Amino acid sequence: MHHHSRPSSASLRDGYLRCTSHDKATQQEVPITDLSYVLLEHSHITLSHALLVALTKAKVALITCDEKHLPTGLLLPMAGHYLHTERVRWQCALTPPQKALLWKQIIRAKIKNQAHLLKQAGKRGSTYLQQVCRETDADNATPKEAQAARAYWTSLFGPTFRRARCGGPPNAALNYSYALLRAAMARALATQGCHLSIALHHHNRYNPLALVDDMMEPYRPCADHIVYTQHTQSPYGKTLTQDQRHHLLTRLQPSPTPQAPMAFHEAIALTASTYIEVLKKRRKRITFPPIIAPAS
Repeated sequence: MHHHSRPSSASLRDGYLRCTSHDKATQQEVPITDLSYVLLEHSHITLSHALLVALTKAKVALITCDEKHLPTGLLLPMAGHYLHTERVRWQCALTPPQKALLWKQIIRAKIKNQAHLLKQAGKRGSTYLQQVCRETDADNATPKEAQAARAYWTSLFGPTFRRARCGGPPNAALNYSYALLRAAMARALATQGCHLSIALHHHNRYNPLALVDDMMEPYRPCADHIVYTQHTQSPYGKTLTQDQRHHLLTRLQPSPTPQAPMAFHEAIALTASTYIEVLKKRRKRITFPPIIAPAS
């Protein structure tokens, strides 16, 4: 991830992204091949067209932010895979029962990660969520997701917390983390040649990233974990400081551990690739690797 948070100009030079501050005080060069994402957080940043072309050719996601520093835009390659059209046909060929079974897998993985987080944080409710997970089936996945969420948020942040986009702390930190997670998942799916609006469950007519919103669900507890850990040490305010945003950005790329041996970007890439294997009818399950290690 390359992060621009001050007035600067970025251009392409010999396969490198060169970033120069407007006052010429600092200059950075990063190989394009080392990048997965570029985050533009300041309103006074200029980029050359040659750089934009190079980023899209290398399948680097470009994320733009608004005046509140929240991600609002995402630039991805028009065709992330040479078999894009074929893979879109596979997506369209999924039947409603097949979609329901895959949605069940997604929600079970999400609730399982929520239970792991509560146990790791020493909170009540992990056993209850494990029971909800076992009860989740293709015909009740969405109600079970809501049932788990009510217990999960109350246990994690207390009985007065309400998860809402414009709610009190730490909602702003959750919003920011989810937006970064959404961009990462969008890149992974686009690289596999998926059409991001052809979803399994989400179906808002105004949502161009419905498939992304499906696939990121099991990874939301990973972002929750980062926000919870920081909030207990140094509580967030209603808005985020630059240091807090930078902390969330860097922490959302955790290193592998013995209990969760796959890095975050590798995990979401595996999820996207196994979704393609499901579409090819080579397997029946999407893989969601453990990112939050279960407490011992």
